[in-house]
Amino acid sequence: LDTMSRLTLVVFGNNLIVAQITKQLYKLLPIMKVQDLTNVPSINREIILIKILCPTEQRSKILEIITFFRAKVVDFGEMSLILEITGNSEKIIAIEQLIQRF
Repeated sequence: LDTMSRLTLVVFGNNLIVAQITKQLYKLLPIMKVQDLTNVPSINREIILIKILCPTEQRSKILEIITFFRAKVVDFGEMSLILEITGNSEKIIAIEQLIQRF
């Protein structure tokens, strides 16, 4: 199990389209299992990586904003930060709007 990965794909289509996608997946890679989760209760979240170009004097303002949203700094350089934000669409849009000026 250490060499396996899980991938969740969201596709839109009728049963025929979903069946065709399933067949194609089995042709591409060594697939262990494909499962249709259409009728399974789930929690939907999004993840986004954003690179912000900013001088060091603006970083404290950005860090204050991302702390409120529980975002993470995954990388930083001399003039930039890369942020990881996870949540629903509304949260992603809200933080994008707040950091847009940077």
